Amino acid sequence: MKTKTVYYLTFVLTMLVCIQSHAQNRGTLLNPFLGIAGTRGSDEIRTPSFGATAEFFLDETFSVGAIVTYSTVEPEVSFTDEDTQTNGLTIGAFANYYWTDSESFNFYTGIGLGYDGHDGPYVDGSIYFEIHAGGRYQLSENLGLFAELGYGLALFKLGMSFKL
Repeated sequence: MKTKTVYYLTFVLTMLVCIQSHAQNRGTLLNPFLGIAGTRGSDEIRTPSFGATAEFFLDETFSVGAIVTYSTVEPEVSFTDEDTQTNGLTIGAFANYYWTDSESFNFYTGIGLGYDGHDGPYVDGSIYFEIHAGGRYQLSENLGLFAELGYGLALFKLGMSFKL
């Protein structure tokens, strides 16, 4: 599991460097968040999960980025009395399309794909898919708040956006 995670993390970091060079003039956001509720297959995600995204704008309506999430997962069914929870990292990439072009509020939808690194005796690491819709409210030029509803990493994400 650790070898796979290192390979995936190296891939994501390489992708970020390539995208960053292209997106430098358009804008970059760092978005830490809390994830609330959700499932991965039949496994339940314990609340809260913690994560962050690095989002690079290619133009005013389209962005791509990377996501890292730390969460605790517990199988829905367990046939033992021992603790079956596992902690792990999820890493992946995403793309967002922005439907509004406002200085103060933006509505967007997006998709994501990555590797869920929860490996344990009852939970296996796997590829995940995410679909989400969200909104971002800018408090100032460099600081904003966002919320997302989705399926994949968390049912609800709530966080802050920092423009770099």
